[in-house]
Formats: sequence, structure tokens, C-alpha cells
Amino acid sequence: MSKSINIFFLYIFVFSLPLSEGIKNISWFLYIISWIFSNVNKFGLVELIKKESIKINILYFLILIPPTLVALFCKTNLEEWDGAWDVLRYGLIGFTICHTNYSNRQILNLFYIITISTFIGILHGLYNHLYNGFEFIQLHSVGHVNHSSIYLSIALSIVLSTLITINKINNLSMVYSFILILFLFTLLEMATRGSIIPLLLSIILILSLHNNRTKNLLILSFLSTLIILFCYIFNIEVINKFMNGGLSNRIKLFNSSCILLQSSPFWGVGLENSIFYFEHKKFLSICELLNIKFDDNEYQTDHVHAHNFYMQSLVERGVIGTIPQIIFLVYWAKSLSSNFRLIKNKLMFISWNVSLASFIMIFLGGIFNTTFHHENALLSLILFSINYTLFKLDTLKRNGHNT
Repeated sequence: MSKSINIFFLYIFVFSLPLSEGIKNISWFLYIISWIFSNVNKFGLVELIKKESIKINILYFLILIPPTLVALFCKTNLEEWDGAWDVLRYGLIGFTICHTNYSNRQILNLFYIITISTFIGILHGLYNHLYNGFEFIQLHSVGHVNHSSIYLSIALSIVLSTLITINKINNLSMVYSFILILFLFTLLEMATRGSIIPLLLSIILILSLHNNRTKNLLILSFLSTLIILFCYIFNIEVINKFMNGGLSNRIKLFNSSCILLQSSPFWGVGLENSIFYFEHKKFLSICELLNIKFDDNEYQTDHVHAHNFYMQSLVERGVIGTIPQIIFLVYWAKSLSSNFRLIKNKLMFISWNVSLASFIMIFLGGIFNTTFHHENALLSLILFSINYTLFKLDTLKRNGHNT
């Protein structure tokens, strides 16, 4: 099966991420099958253990294997296999991209597709919010406003990075400026503090780390002015949330999560199972089992998850399943640091920026929300793997290896 068919299914998959659950699942399956047939003759044990691939393969095995072990050993018989399937889905996407030499044109197309599909998703979300009575703006296939804002924040970093590479005012720069303003306005209207804080850090780093700081400072000043004007003119809710929104419920959820972790510290309660354990009667039974007195002022029940990536991972995966995720984040941070000095063209510039933004959204945003699952994990690993592949190929070429 040809590589062109493989990239076609990847295009469809990436386009459908924020838009359609059905198309997303079908195109994921077709992409994986086409990738297997495209690589069956050359991909084997040698590819898994050769020097330049061993680290990334170990990393992806650490991502893929623990959720299966958790599902086998947690013994709750609830939704843990659905959770393991979710990890398999985003883990395999990242693994296959890391082992595929897509062209610069194809990678740029992926960035364009992410931008276009997110733009369409926002228009659909705004329409539902304004005319169909939806309380919050959200991307159709991503779901809850908190998760949609994470996805949108990562997509915004693609728009910003692309805009920076356009050195003159033309039709393309005007289009990207409009999309950037729309994305910013929508994020502010979503009023999700847990996404806005890491996004602002990403924007500041993207604009301050690279060359042409005068231009970037002007862009940063322009964006800052826009944000202030938006918040003032439209009375954006996020300001009220920052000023008046307390953290008492998040602290209660954290305390409740500590109780659930005590009940199953090694294997956790199983991926996707926290909703059942936050149920009030179930939580009371756990407190009774652990001889802990339940207090409404200290614990929060009847919730979906911990609203914290790290605590949620500990609750659902236990210590055994969480350590590999921390290893992955450490590797990601180290690769960003080592690759920064190797940036030498516009594509590498954009790719490094969006990988950085994805990392910050997971790492820092994870303090406020569950940032690494479903569509957000899929998008993050696609961008991480594209960046890995770009810099790996450049390193191999500089060292005189054939690619």
C-alpha cells in the first residue's frame, strides 16, 4: 500500500479530530492499517533496536503497555479497557508518525489542516452557543469546554507560529491574523483559567525565545492590547473567574483523590473509572473501609475526575502507571531543550513552537485539568512526533546517514 494513501488517511483523521467522532474512528483505523501495510516489509526487530530509534521506542512502549497492565490488575470490571483503548489509539498515532519520514510539504499540510478544522469547529461551537442554547462554546468532537479550550490553545500556537514566519503584510498574513483574533476571543469567552494561564506562558516564550525580538515584541504588545480590549468591551467572564473564582472545590477534589489513591495505590482504580469512585455512596464506602471520617467541607464527591492531570493519573493508573507518564514528560522537555539550538528553517521553527506549547499545556495546564487524554492527547502526540521526526532526520543528515 502506497505512502500517499497512508498520508491521505492521516489528513482525514487530523481534520476530523475536533469535528466528527465517527469519521475520526474510521480514519484512525484506516490510517493504522495502511501504515502497517506500507511498512510491513521494512519494519521489524532491527528497526526497534537500532541506535537512533531505541529511545523513542522505549518511550512509546512505556506509554502503551502500563494501561493494559492496569486494566488487567485493577480488577474493577468497569471502563478500564475503554481507557486502555484510548491510550492505544493516541500511542499508536505517535509511534507511527515517529517512524515515518513525511515530507516538509506533508507536515505543513498537517499544520494547515489542524488550523482549518479548528476554525470550522469554533464556528460550529459559536453557532450552537449563540443560537441553539448551548451554555458553553465547545468543539463538537472534543467535548466539554475545559477540554475544548486545551485543544484550541494548542491550535492557536500553530496559527501564531505560522504568522510570525510571514515577513510581510499580504493576504495570507491578514487571514492568519483574523484566525488568531478569533481563536483568542473564543478562548477568552470560554473563560477556562486552566488553559489561559499556560497559553499566555506559551505565547510569551514563543515570542521571546527566537530571533527578530523587535517584531515579536510588537506582536506581543498587539496581542496584549487585544486581550485587554476584548475583556473590557465584552465584559469577558474569565476576568470575573480570576478575580472571584475560588479554588475550594478543586482542593476538595484533590483531597478526595488522595482517598481514592490510598484505596488502590499501585494499579489505581482503572482508566475512565474515577467517575464511579467519585459517586457519593461509593466514596463513603471507601472512607469507611479506610476508617476515614467523611466531611463535606473537606471532600468533594459526585464528580467526573480530579481536575488535575497528575492526581487523576495516580487515581486511575496508580504509581505503576503514572511513572511512565512522568518519564515521557521529562523526555519531552529534554528534547525541546536540545533541539532549540538546531532550528534552522521556518518549518522547524513552527514545529518546535507548537511542540513547546503542547508540552506546556499538558505539563502546566495539568495542574488545573486532565490535559492528556482523548483528542488532546492525540493532537499533542501528533505534534510531538512530527517535531521528533523533523529533528531526527536533520541530525541523521548532518551525521551522514541515509534516510
